Amino acid sequence: MTQPSENPLTPIHATRHDDWTHARQAAFLHELAASHCVSTAAKAVGMSRQSAYALRARLKGEPFDRAWQAALLNRFDALAEAAMERVEQGPATWNEETWLDYAASLEGDDREEDAS
Repeated sequence: MTQPSENPLTPIHATRHDDWTHARQAAFLHELAASHCVSTAAKAVGMSRQSAYALRARLKGEPFDRAWQAALLNRFDALAEAAMERVEQGPATWNEETWLDYAASLEGDDREEDAS
């Protein structure tokens, strides 16, 4: 009988020849949940966006794929919360700069203040 894996991100039968170690997968998922950007998360763990998508495709339906989905659903929760906040505040209080800042925050892109 096969012993259960200590880390269920990849199936027991999978052999990693692509540098996606268990630790790297976990770090990627953590970054994905924080940034909501596959490119950013992959770069944070020293991998490419393409290799992340390839890994997910190979592990479709496995814990890594499900954790990826959960990380992205976290973004929808945050968007819903932000939308509710905007409804409560009312868009009339927002100027163009506020909307641009909000759009940048959704993309994880902090706008720099114009120093001039």
